[in-house]
Amino acid sequence: MTVTVHVLEVNIPAMSTIGFAKGIDEDGNAVEFAGDHRPMRDIGEAVIRHLEDPENFDPPACEVDEYQFL
Repeated sequence: MTVTVHVLEVNIPAMSTIGFAKGIDEDGNAVEFAGDHRPMRDIGEAVIRHLEDPENFDPPACEVDEYQFL
C-alpha cells in the first residue's frame, strides 16, 4: 500500500545513504519516512523551491510505501 505525502522537510545526515523526511498525508496527518539519499536529495531541492516561492511551487508530493514510515 502506498500513501501520498506532501513533503515539508528533508534531512540527509552527512555521509549517509538514507534520507529522512517529514510531511502531511492525504488525511492531514503528520508523517515521517525514510528513503534512499539520491531521490531524497531531489525531493529536498523541490522543498527548497516551494519555501522560496510558495505562490508558484507546491510542496512536492511523493508516493511512500508503508514500510518506509517511521
